[in-house]
Amino acid sequence: MFESESTTTAPGFGPPSTTAATDTLASPTAAMVDYPFRLLADEIVLGTYPITRKRRPLGSLVSYLFVTDSRVVYSAEGKTFCSSSIQTKEYQVPKIEGIEIGRHRGLNALGVAVSIGVVLNFLGMVMLAVLAGTSDYVPAEFGLGGAFLAIASLVVGIIVIAILRRSTATLKVVGPQNSQTLANETDLLKLFMMILLFLIFGVFIGFTVVVWALIRELGVFKADDAQSYADADNIDRIAHEVGALILDVQARGKLAGRD
Repeated sequence: MFESESTTTAPGFGPPSTTAATDTLASPTAAMVDYPFRLLADEIVLGTYPITRKRRPLGSLVSYLFVTDSRVVYSAEGKTFCSSSIQTKEYQVPKIEGIEIGRHRGLNALGVAVSIGVVLNFLGMVMLAVLAGTSDYVPAEFGLGGAFLAIASLVVGIIVIAILRRSTATLKVVGPQNSQTLANETDLLKLFMMILLFLIFGVFIGFTVVVWALIRELGVFKADDAQSYADADNIDRIAHEVGALILDVQARGKLAGRD
């Protein structure tokens, strides 16, 4: 994957780059940068914007948006201990009508409802534990067990609330027509083996789904997973700068990004 303009090393998961148009044009090594796409003979990269930067114990996931004087290129790469994958999308600047963004921070209605439910559940279980512990007809172990369950439910509830509070972002290019598939991923042998395993070990399907989700969060990503991990804190600046740069290219062509 792409690295910053100050390096000329081979592609890899390098430090994030937020180079502005003027920096790219002024850099004497700009032509030597390894981009994840092939530049035309007279094409210049005006801006580079990191969208996703995810590092986990088992792998890394990055995605960038590049704006040139003729194209907008989205490129994502996932690398794990057992696989690597890439995804690239290209849009011609004259056909782009705009940039669409979305961002959410904090709790929505579901998150608020869950928070209230967690608090009420904790208070209710504490009251039951206290009543059980002070009752002469209930063994003391029930009170201790109730207290443990109350604390455990509170911890689990806090984790759920933290997950629901995670910032999310979307970024879309408006205008280009729907893509036409020229080649697709198909592996009948892999599909057959998965079906066979599910038929043999069907009783463990629920366990398999849980393990799959855990392994994925530990870093076994594919390139197209980058769309689910956009940096919400950076999305506003990306949309503003990319939108302005696209308008500049549409209006001034090769002169875009120059003072």
